[in-house]
Amino acid sequence: MLSEIVNDMINKKLYFIAWNLANNNDTSQFRYFQTIIAFYIGKQHEGLRTSNELLLYSQILGQTYIDVIKRNLCFYALPLECTHTAIESHDPKWNFMNPSICVDHKQELAINVRAVNYKIVEGRYFINGLSPSATNPVVTKNFRTNILLSSITPFNPKDTSMLKYPGFHVEGLEDLRLFLFKEKIHFLATTRQLNPQGINQIVLGNEDTCVPLKIIGSKALQCEKNWLPVVMNNKLTIIYCLGPKLIVMEHISDGNCKIIIEQKLPVNTEGFRGSAGPVEINTNQYLVISHEVTVKDNQRHYYHRFLLFDKKFNLHKISLPFVMKGKQPIEYISGLAKLQNTLYITWGQNDAKAFISEIHLNKLLSFLTPIRDCQNGYQYNNQHQKQLKN
Repeated sequence: MLSEIVNDMINKKLYFIAWNLANNNDTSQFRYFQTIIAFYIGKQHEGLRTSNELLLYSQILGQTYIDVIKRNLCFYALPLECTHTAIESHDPKWNFMNPSICVDHKQELAINVRAVNYKIVEGRYFINGLSPSATNPVVTKNFRTNILLSSITPFNPKDTSMLKYPGFHVEGLEDLRLFLFKEKIHFLATTRQLNPQGINQIVLGNEDTCVPLKIIGSKALQCEKNWLPVVMNNKLTIIYCLGPKLIVMEHISDGNCKIIIEQKLPVNTEGFRGSAGPVEINTNQYLVISHEVTVKDNQRHYYHRFLLFDKKFNLHKISLPFVMKGKQPIEYISGLAKLQNTLYITWGQNDAKAFISEIHLNKLLSFLTPIRDCQNGYQYNNQHQKQLKN
């Protein structure tokens, strides 16, 4: 069989022969071969394009093949071309990470920075050289600042009495997502301190207090993370899940959330998780950032995508998977804001650094491709290549 011949050529490192054979057969299996061979013959763009097509649209490849393609994204995903500004911690005991951002009622940018007391060494958490324990817990603090980073001040709601459990050695409000609601900055955050089991749950809060959120009709207690808030029609709307289905909720009252949309998207979003947004970029379009995680050589690697929805949460455009700098495997986008024609992306690196990145809106939008074009393959033209660093 030809597939066996191509596989044999790959094993013998006869990559150009294998490429020519695979390139003449437009089936999912041979396109899978292309995702492997492209790296070895210097065709990174083709490798990324083909990997992306198969991940989004293939209904034939088995999970083993999909997992290999995802792991190999570390060879193909390219940094987004934007400017980066570091948010520095001046206390060596606390690392800044995973900042969030929104536009406040004065049309100014408000930023929350998460600070943690641990360091990651070879995939393990250490606090002052020791593993987390009841007497040596992982602790999160939060700080507020502005785009000029002119001042950094501690932030905590006045009333946190609902955080009454020890959280299984993990304390604090983690990964705040800021948003403006009724002229006041609010946030969604994750915490383990709402139940005796120490299972992550979501709270809605502001400078005064926090309210635990729950889904109407949901009985089982499960880990909750990565909820994305947006205010639509003066109501708090939340993207609960991006994959394998899109699930959107509306906050009714008193912490109760009702599912209002549950639908499959026109691309395969298995493994997509919420990172940032939705941010309204015009009267009928919202920009969202997702992240995906894969493990290669016992190390987690993060990749992100932009998704463009309309007000009814129909998906119209999507980007290639990308990284921010690509210098470290863990890059986690946790904030997105639009002010005038500039997009601000906030993100953390290896749970140890925090950054604000800027990109012009039009430049970013040119990086997105309509869904209908994805089915025929991404068109790699000069404009796309300008968005990506080689």
